Amino acid sequence: MGFVKYAPKIKALALKLHTQDQMSIPEINDMMETNILERLFQRWASLYCQTMSVVRDPVLYKQRGAPLKISVEEREFIMDVLSGNPSLYLDKIQTCLAAQSGNNVCRATIHRELLLWLNLTTKVAWTVHPAQCPIKRAIYTGQVANIPAHFLVFTEKLAACMDTLKRNRAWATQGQRTTSLLQSTDACCLSFLPAVSLDGILGIIAHLGSQDEPGRNSVLVMDNARIHHYGDIAALCKRAHVLLIYLPPYFPDLNTIKKVFSVVKSHLQRDQVLTGSEDNEAIVKRYCRRLITPELMSAEFRGCGYM
Repeated sequence: MGFVKYAPKIKALALKLHTQDQMSIPEINDMMETNILERLFQRWASLYCQTMSVVRDPVLYKQRGAPLKISVEEREFIMDVLSGNPSLYLDKIQTCLAAQSGNNVCRATIHRELLLWLNLTTKVAWTVHPAQCPIKRAIYTGQVANIPAHFLVFTEKLAACMDTLKRNRAWATQGQRTTSLLQSTDACCLSFLPAVSLDGILGIIAHLGSQDEPGRNSVLVMDNARIHHYGDIAALCKRAHVLLIYLPPYFPDLNTIKKVFSVVKSHLQRDQVLTGSEDNEAIVKRYCRRLITPELMSAEFRGCGYM
């Protein structure tokens, strides 16, 4: 007979009928439509006498297999160490573990412990700027909380270097180098000033080189850079009946334009259409108008919490 799992209520009822009501095992099986063996009654009765329960506590289970190199307490210590500094290398974890418990295990064992037992993996760390201020974020959230999403317009000065938009991975025979890819250290930089809303891209200015001063047809930059607080920006916005709201510093997850232009940069990198010539300005504008659609902006607005 194979293994049969009985619910705790079935165990308790069968044991009560057998011990208190003095029913025989065949009678119990006929009444409950089960096929409980006599040795199971004996096992349940023994467990009930020891623990006053017909179900064993998992904490009291005996460990199967060979004893583990790292104990439960040492696992908790490793988790405490990694919670304080999640970027530790295996040799540092090994040193901390040896100093704490005297258990000098190899790095391969620690690595297997992290993967299999603690379910931890290494990944690109989520980094934030140390100047982030939750109070300023809360103030900004309060400012935009009651503003409909279709009222908002985002704009910021962005730049892309030719080298960063080139592919850096290539196919090659195993054990051999790839063919060389041309890459210079003095690649030109593209600067562009876009404005986006739920309707898509409203306008964009693109040119070669850095944007180090206001130029013809320049648009308002909405990030919280110090230079953007100078001059008559507030007065111009007030005169045009525009509400001026600055993003809190170093919170890129609130800025839709950075996420949108990561899509543009990704397509520029994939298609390899930039040549370093004067045509790059028109190419960037064409890609922006084609890629920054109302559908994309709706997704980004939802991702930033404005909808």
